[in-house]
Amino acid sequence: MKVDSTTDPTTDLSTVQSSTVLSRPAALLCDMDGTLVDTEPAWSRAVGDVVRAHGLSWTVKDDLDIVGWPIPRLVQTVQERGVDLPAEEIVSRLHETLAAVIADHVPWRDGAVELIATARRAGVPVALVTATYAAGTTALRRDLAQRMAERDFDAVVTGDTVRQQKPHPESYQRAAGLLKVRPEDCIAIEDSATGIGAAIAAGAHTFGVQPNTQLPTGLANHPRLRRVTALSEVAAQFGAAPPGPPWAPPRPDR
Repeated sequence: MKVDSTTDPTTDLSTVQSSTVLSRPAALLCDMDGTLVDTEPAWSRAVGDVVRAHGLSWTVKDDLDIVGWPIPRLVQTVQERGVDLPAEEIVSRLHETLAAVIADHVPWRDGAVELIATARRAGVPVALVTATYAAGTTALRRDLAQRMAERDFDAVVTGDTVRQQKPHPESYQRAAGLLKVRPEDCIAIEDSATGIGAAIAAGAHTFGVQPNTQLPTGLANHPRLRRVTALSEVAAQFGAAPPGPPWAPPRPDR
């Protein structure tokens, strides 16, 4: 069943699937930027372009500081730097830059497509859970569908369809609800402290896929967090699956 975050998820626990074995999770909940795709440089470029276009300073350190931030926080930062534009205009410009950067080539991280394929072969649904607004996910979703016989993510939660952004757990709770599973029975993959905090707060078993990301002590030592160096380590959680990945290179008629 294909659902998206504009649908109010059913919360009747009698319909919720349960899985208490981490190696066979109820669902795979995936962050987008920096986790499945290497779009963080595009976001940094987008923010920097807007700020510098107004004659203001934006540094490499600023690029690093905003990794994983939700859209409202990016907008607030741009305005605090002195950019006199309404929030809606800033959001539009940021997404225009992101879409332009990845329109012709989606920068999948190594092992990302294979991870989704492995989960699918194991019968595990896959959700996209991102702070990026829906408009910024179009190229990724189209590319995935082309690789997987027109099958998109099984659920999608974007930053413009939740009331509270990461690190609040709402987006992960909503994704689990759309799939009718419990967050604590799911695996989440994240790259940033903001996203990891959201997934942990929702109750998910969380994989941090950027081992150099600095985390607060309480989060870094959390028993439901495992830090890995490659997405293939997450794929191993799904156990043996039948051979023959259900994906192929995207068709040339994009």
